[in-house]
This record gives sequence, structure tokens and C-alpha cells, in this order.
Amino acid sequence: MASNGWAITNAVTDSGNYAAMHTLQAVAVKPQPDANLLTTAAVTEHSIGPEGRARSQIAVKGDLERGKYYTIRFSNKVSNPNGNSIIFNIHKRREQSDPNGHQPLSLKVHNGRWLLTIKSLSAKSRRYDLGEIDNSKFTDWELKVKFSAGADGSVQVRKNGIDVVDDRGPNDFGGARGPYVKFGVYRPDPRGRATGGSQTAYYDNVTVSRDEEPLAANRSRNP
Repeated sequence: MASNGWAITNAVTDSGNYAAMHTLQAVAVKPQPDANLLTTAAVTEHSIGPEGRARSQIAVKGDLERGKYYTIRFSNKVSNPNGNSIIFNIHKRREQSDPNGHQPLSLKVHNGRWLLTIKSLSAKSRRYDLGEIDNSKFTDWELKVKFSAGADGSVQVRKNGIDVVDDRGPNDFGGARGPYVKFGVYRPDPRGRATGGSQTAYYDNVTVSRDEEPLAANRSRNP
């Protein structure tokens, strides 16, 4: 197993023989070639900034087209429920006219709980508490998203087969290019605030697809 960052492990898996493991300060590797992503090519990035900022993420190559539905599925678990960090993003392409670094959608670990935030330039941000984190097992996530700066934007989320979010409204920052998907761990600059220590995230069963169908039936687990 690689020390720090993306690695393939059979020590912690949800189903099958292997899972991807991600830690801060990583040297990342590409997903397996049979992964059903937008494209089998992916870019990786990893860097450590000043004042406690840390990033170890992998970006799915390709932009999400506005006005189209995308379904994103993955199973994950984290080593530290109190290791406050972002573990999944739908990330904008920031324009020069954009006044902030906020992202359209982020799934976060925050003080022992899962939090989802949805933001845009044209509406107030929305925040959803998705329950207590159980780091003894994987959590299954299914997100169906349609990006728009208007009222027709939507984000639906299933956690372990249970509907937990049905958000309607603006969820896009505009710009020449659409947003893109990022998996991995990102701890923003804490500016002196407690971060809860180190964090490791595990990912399995990752798919990103474009479709026009409603959320499909999923494996049922306790949310």
C-alpha cells in the first residue's frame, strides 16, 4: 500500500476484492481502467498550502454540461469522523469575475456528521445535515444533479438507499465551462480553528454517468 494518498487496498473494502484509499499529502494514482467514469482518463493533484491547508484529490476529466442530468455513485468511509474536511466536490471553473472560492456542491466531514452544502452566485447557500458518521463501515452515496443558475437546478441525494436530499434551485456559478467532479480529501485553511486531526478516505464502487432517468433503486442500508 502506498504511504499517503491514493492506493489500492484489500484491507478495507465494501464489495469485491479491492478499494481505493486516499489520504492527505498523497501521491495519487489513476482509477482502474474499467471504472465507469465520464472518461477513463483522469488527472490528479496533490499539494499542501500554508496555514494548515491540505489537499489530496483526484479530478474526473471532463466538464458536466449544464441542463443535463448526471448520476454519481460511490461508497466511502473515513478514518476520523472528527477530522473536518471536504471528501467530495462538484467543482466550478472559477472565472475572473467570480468574487469567491465557493463550490457548487460539497460533501463534508464536520464534527462527527456528514454535511452537504449547495451554493451559487444567485441564491443563498443551502446546508443539509445527513446524519452521524459511522466509520466502521462504508456509506453508499447516490447523487443525481442538474446544474443551472436558475430555479430548474436540482440535487437529489440517496444515502444507503434512502432519500435524504431533494434540493431545487440555483446551484451553478456560470462561466464559459461547466463544473467537474473531484473525489478526495481537502482541508481548507483552518485559520487557527481546530481541524480534528488527520483524515483518510476510502472510495469504492465509483461511477459517474449522464442520464435522463429518475434515481434508480439502490442497495438498501440504514442511513
